[in-house]
Amino acid sequence: MLQRPVELALFAVEPPGTALLIAVLEGPEAVEEQYPEAVMASADMLRQVRAGQAPEGAAHAYDDPRSFLEQFYPGTAAGAGAHSPSQ
Repeated sequence: MLQRPVELALFAVEPPGTALLIAVLEGPEAVEEQYPEAVMASADMLRQVRAGQAPEGAAHAYDDPRSFLEQFYPGTAAGAGAHSPSQ
């Protein structure tokens, strides 16, 4: 039986080479009940970021994949960045 995700993150690649975390839904109920609203809110936020009207869009930056993973998944980032897509 297919299980629903417990967490859902909506990202945009904006500007190129940058992952912009726009929304996070936690728990199967939140994913099921709030997904359409989160997509619409994310689209609105992305429009604001592209227009330069969302300073929170750059509120926090990570220097590399390892620092990003360490914040959200402590202790699991040891191998992050070890392999590039071109390898």
